[in-house]
Amino acid sequence: MDGIERFRVYIGFNISRVNNIKGDIIMNCWFCGNEESVKNKEYKVKMFGDVSKDTDGAGGESVSFSRKTVTVPRCSSCKAKQSKAKVLTILSAFFLLGAILFGLFEIFNILQVISPWLRGFLFGLCLMLAIGIYLRKLLLMKGVKTQNNAKRNYPEIKELIAVGYEYGAAPKQKSEPKKVVTEVEDDVIN
Repeated sequence: MDGIERFRVYIGFNISRVNNIKGDIIMNCWFCGNEESVKNKEYKVKMFGDVSKDTDGAGGESVSFSRKTVTVPRCSSCKAKQSKAKVLTILSAFFLLGAILFGLFEIFNILQVISPWLRGFLFGLCLMLAIGIYLRKLLLMKGVKTQNNAKRNYPEIKELIAVGYEYGAAPKQKSEPKKVVTEVEDDVIN
């Protein structure tokens, strides 16, 4: 493996070619490593870091921080697969919830107006659909890294995390405890 190839492996993606006319670097998709990335299909991760808090004399607090948006190169095919995978995950969870509910209905003798055969059929149907849809999602995503994988393993994100950056657009505001103010009325003596 020559030096350029080691560099490509080290940074986590392949540079497929440099367009000499515009000077643009065209990278391969980080998620599959096969196709060229498409400009508007990349995965963007918002991060913040370098958080510093300053207090003023009046008891106020100001927070300053740096924002960075990391773009992970992605092709159209991987974006479509990841979008479909989200839908399949939601559908699978929906049918799994249905199977759990039908199981609980059977355990606690709820919905006795429906025949036991139909309750069992609906339980089995929901369970099999949940498993089948989840397996379809796994087959769809075979050979494609997930967005969570990008958040953990994309080199630029790993470097930012190593220097203290966190995911999100801004630090979360910590809620201050409410100050309880009680007013005592003065007794008026005549």
